[in-house]
Amino acid sequence: MKPSVNCCGKELSRRWLALRRAPRPALDAVQAAFAGLQDGAAAAGYPYRPGQTPDEFAVALLARLEEDEAAAPLRGAVGRLAGLFAARQYGRRPAMDAAEEARAVWAAARPPLRRLAWRRRLRRE
Repeated sequence: MKPSVNCCGKELSRRWLALRRAPRPALDAVQAAFAGLQDGAAAAGYPYRPGQTPDEFAVALLARLEEDEAAAPLRGAVGRLAGLFAARQYGRRPAMDAAEEARAVWAAARPPLRRLAWRRRLRRE
């Protein structure tokens, strides 16, 4: 007779696989904008560190961007996106216009962040 642990183990495996295969909720506009900021910052050489809060990330990124004049258009966007994301994730429900604002801020921040990433890549080569 097989021990009951195997039976439970199989059931847990089935549940775990079902959870892994379950569709994940889509990111809303605020989450997507902040994720884009994280990805772009990492490509430009300013990665998001595990355990950092959005505000800590913004402060660290802004400190590193102070040195670079090409990053001037990003400075306002970094703080604003971090604030919108923190409110979305940890605070009360964000205002309805937060999604529109996040899209607009990210649209303005994306080109200078891409330029920083390309400059970094070209310097390495």
